[in-house]
Amino acid sequence: MKKIILLILSSVYLFANTTNEYYVKYNDYTIGKITNFDTIEKGYLVAKPTGFLFSSLFPFENYIIYENGKQPKLKQKNKYKKDKYFLLDLVRQLSTARPKYKTYEKDNFSIQIKCDNSRCTYTRYDKKQNKFYDGYLTFTNKTLDKIYDSESTISFERIINEKLDIISLI
Repeated sequence: MKKIILLILSSVYLFANTTNEYYVKYNDYTIGKITNFDTIEKGYLVAKPTGFLFSSLFPFENYIIYENGKQPKLKQKNKYKKDKYFLLDLVRQLSTARPKYKTYEKDNFSIQIKCDNSRCTYTRYDKKQNKFYDGYLTFTNKTLDKIYDSESTISFERIINEKLDIISLI
């Protein structure tokens, strides 16, 4: 019986702990961290710069991505960037319901969305420049895991903390 207990206690247990925090990546380089994704309902997201290089080059506390007409007024030293790729709008729409197929118009763009299980792809047609851009979103149980946009090469990725169980160290 002691051998069985020792065998169970000495085995390695790895598990993933997901959070509601997201990395903001540009060309696969992490430039910021979003700790509160709930502000997307108000039309903006607040990211804190990460990394020594990025933080020292850009002297601001928050990087704020906002939708047209929804720029927040926050008291800290902030860098504001309008979401001209409609990423926030896509995330907000697809977080609640994922249609098999949907098309809608926004500003000078026509956006076509196709969803299959936990993955949605979109194509954004720029009517002025006559160009197509695409991207995708992945979900797990109605929670956004990742959004990637090919034109901007920006992605939001949910942070997954890999943890090693303390029992495995015995």
